[in-house]
Amino acid sequence: MESEALAMLLAMLPKPGVRVIAVGAVTDPRSGRQVYGGWRKRGRERVEAKGRVEECTTMNANCALVPRAVFQEMGMFHGAFTHAMGDFDYGLEAGRHGIALRQTASAVAHCEENSERGTWRDRTLNRSERWAKVLSPKGLPPKEWWIYTRRNEGWLGVLRFISPYLKIWMGR
Repeated sequence: MESEALAMLLAMLPKPGVRVIAVGAVTDPRSGRQVYGGWRKRGRERVEAKGRVEECTTMNANCALVPRAVFQEMGMFHGAFTHAMGDFDYGLEAGRHGIALRQTASAVAHCEENSERGTWRDRTLNRSERWAKVLSPKGLPPKEWWIYTRRNEGWLGVLRFISPYLKIWMGR
């Protein structure tokens, strides 16, 4: 973690009661490429740290500062999520509450990005291996994925829900 990380996050929350979640950009120590932080378009477009604070629509919560006012309004992550979807859902829910998400102007921490190798996205695995992985807590367990897509995708939620399972079934 950068020595000024906390100061950078706190600077984004100028006074008590502010309704902003400060999201820290996290880069890969080898490549310098941003791997975690803020996202736009419901988690489909990464917000790159380019020397200025950027607005986000959701986040990876690897490094995020949720002020007391926001926590008191929203509470913890939705109880349905055991792993990866909880932080994206929390960010999207914050937006529905009118709470801004802002990413730091530069990296506050460094972490290697999780590889897709050996996960349900790894096309070198056979279908049954991929199927087992997509159903696991680190994949897209159907109950959690259903809740996530229904909460965050509107009428397209059904299509988004079936898409990853259909891709595995089709070998893609």
